[in-house]
Amino acid sequence: MAHKILGLFKLTYYSIPNTQVPNSIFLKCKPYVYPLSKRHFATDNKELKEVSYAEVKRICDEANKNVSIIDVRQPEELRQTGVIPGSINIPLDQVKDALNNLTADEFKKKYGCDRPEKNSLIIFSCKLGMRSAAAQEIAEKLGYKMAKNYRGGWDDWEERLKKQK
Repeated sequence: MAHKILGLFKLTYYSIPNTQVPNSIFLKCKPYVYPLSKRHFATDNKELKEVSYAEVKRICDEANKNVSIIDVRQPEELRQTGVIPGSINIPLDQVKDALNNLTADEFKKKYGCDRPEKNSLIIFSCKLGMRSAAAQEIAEKLGYKMAKNYRGGWDDWEERLKKQK
């Protein structure tokens, strides 16, 4: 048995003796969750790194310009489902470059808003909260001290909006 990580998938190769197909190799493909640092699972620190629906809703209602909500899903996903009001789309594979390499002018031209400051609040969101946790970790490594994850992401947002109607 051998493993290979390919993008967001873990491929496992099995060599299984089979009388009907000699020397056969079977391939199993499963989604692979990249390991995050242990701090994301520490009870005392977890609450400090995540925001709830209520917090995100309050920020959206106030149209707070000092907070950046960054949706790290792919643009096709946003077109299929919708977006959190006031959020900008920076796909996960572009987060590091956008926050680290783009000048303030390039960022504004590409995303239509100011690049977040290192000490400003950034809330990352995705569909469920896994990709946004990875984006949060990237931002922290780049020196963004107030990077947070909206765990539950779009699915939580949409479900709670439906309940309000």
